[in-house]
Amino acid sequence: MNRPRSNSRRSVLLDRFTLLERADSILSTPPARDWIVRPVPRGDRVARFVLSTDVCKTSNSTRHSTARGQGAVKSEIWSTMLAQAGGLQDGPVSERPQVICVRFSTHETDPYSDWAKAAVDMLRMWRHRRHKIGPKVVVTKIRGLGFLAEDSGRHVDLHQHWEPAKRGQGFVYIEVWTGKAAA
Repeated sequence: MNRPRSNSRRSVLLDRFTLLERADSILSTPPARDWIVRPVPRGDRVARFVLSTDVCKTSNSTRHSTARGQGAVKSEIWSTMLAQAGGLQDGPVSERPQVICVRFSTHETDPYSDWAKAAVDMLRMWRHRRHKIGPKVVVTKIRGLGFLAEDSGRHVDLHQHWEPAKRGQGFVYIEVWTGKAAA
C-alpha cells in the first residue's frame, strides 16, 4: 500500500532541525562506503528539505500503485515541503540550478530507482496540464514550489545518492543550489 504513515509528516516537521543537523554532520565527514561519490555543491544553497522515507518510494515499489495511493503520497510531500519552504517562490532559482538528494536508510537503493522524483517534481513552477477526454479539454493544476523552471537534464543538475543510516533513523535530505559559482 502506498499511503504514508499518518504521523510521518508531523514527525519530520518536529524533527526537522535534528535531521538537518544529522545530515550536516554525516555529510561533513568522509562517506561511510568507499564507492559513495558525493556531488560537489555549486553556487549558494537556497533551500533544503527533509522528508520521511515513507513518502520517497523507489520506482520498484510504486510501479503498480493506484492513482489514489500516489495522490496521497504526493499530497504528503507537498504539504511537508511547502511548510519547510515557507511559501512559494517568485521564480526559478537560476538558469540551471543544482539539486542534491540524499537518502539515508538501512537498505541501499538501486542507483536509478528515482526515489526523489515526486519531491523534485514539487520543486518545479506551478503549472497546468491539459488532458483531452473525448471532445472535452480538462485543465489540471499541478503544484510546484517554484525553485525550478523544469526538471529535465537541460534545466537542472540533479543528483541522487544513498548513504547508510541506522535502523529507524532513515530520512531523505534535499538541497537546492543556485548552480552558479558563488560571487
